[in-house]
Amino acid sequence: MSQVSFADRTLSLWKWAVLAAPLWWVLGLNLLIYQSVAVFLFLRMAICYQHEDQGIYLPAPCFFIFSLILLYFFSIVIHASSFPAARVVASFYNLTYWIMGFLIMVILANAFRIQKTSFFLGAFNSLAWMMGILGAVMSLAAWAGGHTVLFPTPLSGLSRAFENADLLPQSVNVYLLIEDWFASTFRLRFNVFSPYPTATGGLLMMALMMITTWAALNKKLKSPFFISLFALNFLALLMTLSRMSILVGVLSVSVVFLLQKKKALPWVVLLILVVALATPWILKATNVIWGLRQDSSETRFALYRYSLQQLQGVDWILGLGIKDRGGAFIFPIGSHSTYVSLCVKTGILGLSTFVLFQATLLLRWFHLRDFAMREAGAFYLWRGLGWVFIAMMIWTMTEDIDAPQLVAFLYFSLVGVFEGMRRELLAR
Repeated sequence: MSQVSFADRTLSLWKWAVLAAPLWWVLGLNLLIYQSVAVFLFLRMAICYQHEDQGIYLPAPCFFIFSLILLYFFSIVIHASSFPAARVVASFYNLTYWIMGFLIMVILANAFRIQKTSFFLGAFNSLAWMMGILGAVMSLAAWAGGHTVLFPTPLSGLSRAFENADLLPQSVNVYLLIEDWFASTFRLRFNVFSPYPTATGGLLMMALMMITTWAALNKKLKSPFFISLFALNFLALLMTLSRMSILVGVLSVSVVFLLQKKKALPWVVLLILVVALATPWILKATNVIWGLRQDSSETRFALYRYSLQQLQGVDWILGLGIKDRGGAFIFPIGSHSTYVSLCVKTGILGLSTFVLFQATLLLRWFHLRDFAMREAGAFYLWRGLGWVFIAMMIWTMTEDIDAPQLVAFLYFSLVGVFEGMRRELLAR
């Protein structure tokens, strides 16, 4: 198998895995399917490259995630005897997200080609149509006075067998509408292909950015096709009631708009001045947004404080490895923030490794700007990926990247695509 055919077939298999998201969801296979796809594609790549006597390209961000995997594994092993077996198993499962992320980054860094950009983005178009149509249907159902919409999958019995397993019920049952407190009343929140609505918010945020990238690349920004698709997905995003996903989406687009300019520094300074002058109004808006789900926001920050208080002495270096339940919280300690979660599980070492991963990724993205600007296709992809990277860097402050399966799979896929594009541009 030649390297070209390997790349084409790998992208095709990746795309089919994404397009099959509804099937995985209704069958209850979300729990392990994306990890399995990553392992399968990686083994296939290793065999192909061995036959071709080719070396596997490992970009710098992959080394940070690989280091994080080793730290996390070591921390679980040394603390396993201090926790119930169910929590240890849950932690090893959580570790599979990072392994999946590492593998899919390596795979797409080697397989992606700029000429395949439109083909790659087509997966997001198809996914967006599915989510947009489901969102519209659920919006009509909510408007008509509907209630919670959920139904079991063939694997739903696992949630009864493992009652204390986090995310298991949400992963092996299909939740489309979930009743939740918002703006002083109970409202229905939309959820699709994800275990919970805020994860759907992150998924829709990425989808909106990628379909806009596809439309810009193909000069379809004014077409009824794109406008309808964007409107449906934006409506679905609003239905998730995910405040963070909406806010960071707007913020990341604004930041990239400034950074894409050749003389970005004056624009950045101007933005800082505008923000400084608008601080009183920003604080008022923040208070309004906070008040929409004040109890939820206060619970999150109380959980963060409680989680960090569980670290004592050497635990600050390597973490506890395992997120146990604690206090009056229904969630495991460290939940609802990737950064706090990593500090609890892997200590300052693991948290620093992830921060370095984010910083390295953003620096490599920014330094590629002038190379990407030499051709429209590469520039549009560069800009769209920047939207996602900046948005997800902030989104993970209040959400777990290693919990929603499809969100994690797509995020790390986009990192791999960026590294593949970067490798190709720098080689020219």
